[in-house]
Amino acid sequence: MGSFPHKSRLTHPELVPQPIIIHLRTCLELDYQIAPIPSIRSIRYYQEAIREYLNISPYNNQGQELAAIAIKNAAFVRDHPADLINVAIEELVRQRYELPAFNTLDRLAGHIRTIVNTRLFKRVVRKLSSNDRQNLDKLLVPDSVEMTNANLNLLKSPPKSHKLKRIKELQDKFDTMMAVGDAQKLLSFIPATKVKSFAALGRVIN
Repeated sequence: MGSFPHKSRLTHPELVPQPIIIHLRTCLELDYQIAPIPSIRSIRYYQEAIREYLNISPYNNQGQELAAIAIKNAAFVRDHPADLINVAIEELVRQRYELPAFNTLDRLAGHIRTIVNTRLFKRVVRKLSSNDRQNLDKLLVPDSVEMTNANLNLLKSPPKSHKLKRIKELQDKFDTMMAVGDAQKLLSFIPATKVKSFAALGRVIN
């Protein structure tokens, strides 16, 4: 029979809830005068004994490398940080490594996600013509000095009224935007899940 999957991270003795300490005292018939927090040397001994019993390794450089590879592979398809952290946890559990603190995996996932996304962005940029880049840059520049909203905000905003003239103005802006390269060709190498995530980010940018 295979061993049960584990999700272990050794807890600091100071963080052990009091009811658990009382329960252990009762089961082991320990005197209440015995301190619940052992010495540093004893803690290390207990940790090694627990790791040996569970057949797991402490989170080290090798464990970090395994987690980083798993996150990098997933980041080309997934984009949500929680999904990337879960992928790292699954890989560490599969390889029987002790789990690090959540912040450790959160920072690792965020760093690798930024690297992967930047690489994807650069690939798209390399496919753009100089004219395409100029048109995209113009979206971030107001039409005039008096205007405070850039063209990107105007493009995202609904028509000022339901009159045909206003709707045509919005359609013209949309057509101008869609004329910037062949979107399907530019993004053909990016999975649909990533494109959808990037689109969601674009909607909140102003």
